[in-house]
Amino acid sequence: MAAPRQDPLRDPRFSADPYPYPYPYPAYDRLREGCPVQRIPAGSGGHHAYLITGHPEAREAFTGPRLSKDTALFFADRHSNRDLHSAISRNMPASDPPAHTRHRRVATRLFTTGRVRELRPCITRVVDDLMTAWRPGTEVDLVADLAVPLPVTVICELLGVPESDRTTLADWSHDLFDAADTDRVDATSHRIGAYLTHLVDTAHATPGDGPLHSLLRDCAEGGLDRSESVSLAALLLVAGHGIHRCPGTPLARAEVEIALRALVTRFPNTRLAIPAESLTWRPTRLTRGLTALPLTLA
Repeated sequence: MAAPRQDPLRDPRFSADPYPYPYPYPAYDRLREGCPVQRIPAGSGGHHAYLITGHPEAREAFTGPRLSKDTALFFADRHSNRDLHSAISRNMPASDPPAHTRHRRVATRLFTTGRVRELRPCITRVVDDLMTAWRPGTEVDLVADLAVPLPVTVICELLGVPESDRTTLADWSHDLFDAADTDRVDATSHRIGAYLTHLVDTAHATPGDGPLHSLLRDCAEGGLDRSESVSLAALLLVAGHGIHRCPGTPLARAEVEIALRALVTRFPNTRLAIPAESLTWRPTRLTRGLTALPLTLA
């Protein structure tokens, strides 16, 4: 087999496409035209991966039985310098059926139409709290001041996280996605895993009717054990920063709807605070998003 090519996504030209066509779309076009499936180096220890940019090839990879998403199985007999907590590394997106099926069944029950409807007052309250200090003529960052804290706060409500811990947990969740230092990411994963394990164990030891108790009942009925329950809680937390098409989509849509309605109702003439060509994107391939969205409220 041919040696892995240099990772094309690390090429400086990948992020050099000029406005109004910021990366990565022109770069993706070039990759598809060149070769829709490329073998590239991945991580430490001489591992490799396949970069798939073609749509039919991607569909075949997602549905084909030859490929697995079980990262724990993949690294079982391979050396790796990474040390992610199992709650982060062994979750629903990184598993195959039947484990994936059990996780997804429980996660889907959490975000039915009825349950999301019940969460709308909570979402509205969080949005109101986040916008309390906003005034016409002032500048806000829609990413840091609304888009990031809103979903994390709502999930913290679902997990029964005390208000005094929410800022710290939100910072950890942010670091898990945005930290370029893999050692820092690994350390953060253990902080999150340890915190959520303690939260789950405390809820098990003190029966009640809170949101976390309801979640754990769903986990038990769905056949998830203690570690899988912690893993699901971690997935819900980090999902606020964006993952693949998931059972939480109805909740995300409700959050976007309520937040944007509040913004345009209170400040209908809001505009960008900087030129559009000055906007920058996060340097990560996991989720695509702006580093900041400065707005002048009006």
